[in-house]
Amino acid sequence: MLQFICEQCGSEYLRLAKRPRPGKRWRFCSARCWYDYNCGTRCHFYRGGTGWKSSHGYRDIATRGLRHRRHRKCREHIAVVECVLGRPLPPKAEIHHINESKSDNRPDNLVVCQDRAYHMLLHVRAYRIKNFGSPDRKRCSSCRSILSLPDFYRDRSRVLDGRSTKCKSCSDAKREERRVNKNRRVN
Repeated sequence: MLQFICEQCGSEYLRLAKRPRPGKRWRFCSARCWYDYNCGTRCHFYRGGTGWKSSHGYRDIATRGLRHRRHRKCREHIAVVECVLGRPLPPKAEIHHINESKSDNRPDNLVVCQDRAYHMLLHVRAYRIKNFGSPDRKRCSSCRSILSLPDFYRDRSRVLDGRSTKCKSCSDAKREERRVNKNRRVN
């Protein structure tokens, strides 16, 4: 048995007298010490600052908490909201960035949504305000005109706004066209 000193906690530990893999050496007494040593600024993902940018554009940070133990990292905006709330987020909750910048994680730029449907509704409303000047206006997918929501039929299958994609006049014209085509085939 060989005696080593852990680089993280400084305690002495024993290893068998066999050699480590080529190019490696024994540096830590346990996996916990290895993780504590490599967390934060020593993490292999670290590129300066408090975290790193993921492939999806969000900022990730290395964590030590029990909640994130399996992944050892979490999205920075989730950690910010949980810190402000003082408790973990509910299971289906999502976080919306008001200015739609994924890397802007200031608390006043984040909104907690109870589920994905509400989160998508916020994006649809922001899109309509930006493009049509009002959240109560929508573009017809057939004639491409911009109309108010009452000019569209209700459609329960449309989760976001409960309105069809075609305006009433286009829907009526399409229905009439189908009726005429059906009568032609019968006769």
